[in-house]
Amino acid sequence: MALEPKDNPCKKCNVCTNEQTDLDNVIFKEPEGFWNVIGLDDNVTPFELVLLTVQKACGYGFEKAYEITNTIHTQGQAIIITCEYTKAEKVLSQLRTIKLGCLMEKAI
Repeated sequence: MALEPKDNPCKKCNVCTNEQTDLDNVIFKEPEGFWNVIGLDDNVTPFELVLLTVQKACGYGFEKAYEITNTIHTQGQAIIITCEYTKAEKVLSQLRTIKLGCLMEKAI
């Protein structure tokens, strides 16, 4: 049922209804597939800090984390992990806590 203009919650149009503006009932659907978390070299964040954070965020051993961190350092970027969306968001969040430049993109 449409609201009367005076009861319109958005006050911008005469079309909105409570159902359309009620965000409490919105269900987020996780994007499907796998996602890459890519680390970018910023010449500011210390190598050792990136290494330790990659280890912690991804659960990698020293050798794998070192290889990825070194690739970021020498080539300017590297895929840190490819995983499902929710895990990729968590890894991205942890990497951003150290101010590392990073992004997330859909894996091909």
